[in-house]
Amino acid sequence: DNTNREGHAAKVYFNAVFGMDFSRSLDIPINAALNYGYMVLLAVCNREITANGYLTQLGLIHDNIFNAFNLGSDIMEPLRPC
Repeated sequence: DNTNREGHAAKVYFNAVFGMDFSRSLDIPINAALNYGYMVLLAVCNREITANGYLTQLGLIHDNIFNAFNLGSDIMEPLRPC
């Protein structure tokens, strides 16, 4: 995303939902809840990937040697609002 459309859309979305003073970088309970919920969904997704015999490390778009869940991150991408 060379034009940062995804980042701008996330800013507009989160400001509309949580108010103009909201930032995902703040250490507040809302961000903790959002992070926790995303990790639960990612864990469910990764459990299904491994249950079907696929490797979570081998992603299509996400390709990071430090991310053990590249394929799960690829599948979760459409569900990710930020």
